Amino acid sequence: MTTTDNPPALQVWWASPDLAGPRHERLLNEVERGRLGRYRRPADRARFLAGVALSRLALGELLGMAPERVPLVRECTDCAGPHGKPRLPGGETELSVSHSGDRVAVAVGGRAPLGVDVEGIHDLGGDHEELVRRVLGPEERAELLQLPPERRARAFFTWWSRKEALLKAAGTGLHTPMTELRVSPPLPGRAPVLLASAAAEVPVADASLCALYPGDGYVAALAVLGGGPVGGVEERDARELLDAAPAGARTA
Repeated sequence: MTTTDNPPALQVWWASPDLAGPRHERLLNEVERGRLGRYRRPADRARFLAGVALSRLALGELLGMAPERVPLVRECTDCAGPHGKPRLPGGETELSVSHSGDRVAVAVGGRAPLGVDVEGIHDLGGDHEELVRRVLGPEERAELLQLPPERRARAFFTWWSRKEALLKAAGTGLHTPMTELRVSPPLPGRAPVLLASAAAEVPVADASLCALYPGDGYVAALAVLGGGPVGGVEERDARELLDAAPAGARTA
């Protein structure tokens, strides 16, 4: 791989899982093909396949290399198993992947840790109080209750997406309780901000957030740690990128 003096701009690619098919499986390496085979539900297989294929295609375009040659590493930081946050071994650029329902997001660019998260908005259900307590701290729960009932589900999943994006950027995932982070309330026209953090991996001074636009029925966020304010994010439709994927290549 080659690097440049200026970090690349941040890009978020959006795709539907049904855009990925058998020919995209040739972009997966042996470990990823094994993981794909362990998914029992077709919807889960489709989301995983679309996320991996789109990761290699987006990085290949950004770095000027064939997608099947992009060497993604997925080593877990806890157990060294092949299921950690995907990354490039040389640190030339950052990567984060998320999927929910019929949305797949792949964020690439920069050299500061990235995290992207998309969440489908749905009714909180009968156990919503327990779920809300797992995600929101006391101040946030109070802010949620101040909203009209018809706005609460969207606000809750907006909070969730912002917190999970931060934790994914830190590489801790849900090992860190979301309640250790306090994020500004999701109000129209107000940019998201991390207000307080009890998690050493997510210092307030290093954290930046950006709202994304995944379409009706979804909310999403992008987080960067230590790279300054998020700016210049380009959201792109991945349909043409997936359609143009090479049919004959196979990743080792």
